[in-house]
Amino acid sequence: MQNPDSDTEGGAIFAGKLWLNTLENTRKTFARVIRAYARGNMTERNYRSLVYGLSQYVNVWKVQIDYEEFRELEERIRELETS
Repeated sequence: MQNPDSDTEGGAIFAGKLWLNTLENTRKTFARVIRAYARGNMTERNYRSLVYGLSQYVNVWKVQIDYEEFRELEERIRELETS
């Protein structure tokens, strides 16, 4: 009997596109995955895998944004110190 969570036949675990190039597109992709699971279009195993992966990816975005904000604050402080 074939395991329903198996992807050995080359089937994609998510039929939608994974647009991850911006934070907004990542958020929309996350929403598409949730809706697909709610409609019963993917197994719980695949859903959990995608949500885990997307969660990690969103954390990367958060770190990047925090770092950019930190650099901006650092630059402002430098400007204030030199004026």
